[in-house]
Amino acid sequence: MRTEVVTDEEHTYINLMNIHTPFIEDLDTLSHLLDLKNVHRDHKRVEMGNDQWNLVFYFDQRTSLYSVVFLSDVEFDETDPVQTKLIGKGI
Repeated sequence: MRTEVVTDEEHTYINLMNIHTPFIEDLDTLSHLLDLKNVHRDHKRVEMGNDQWNLVFYFDQRTSLYSVVFLSDVEFDETDPVQTKLIGKGI
């Protein structure tokens, strides 16, 4: 479970999630539900976000959470047990 990954830092926020998925054509509903604006769209990538956080979807045959970028008090770069990259950038 991913909740065990960030337990020590009270001021850690998700800033960006990179997701691989076999479809990127119909993500407008998701951006509307999350109140995110489409920032970039082409045949390989859809990026949506606001001033606080972003989601980037990449076309891939497999669905996976590729990486999560956190704004944190400490910097880190690790890979979790399911091979998701966890990146902490200092705030």
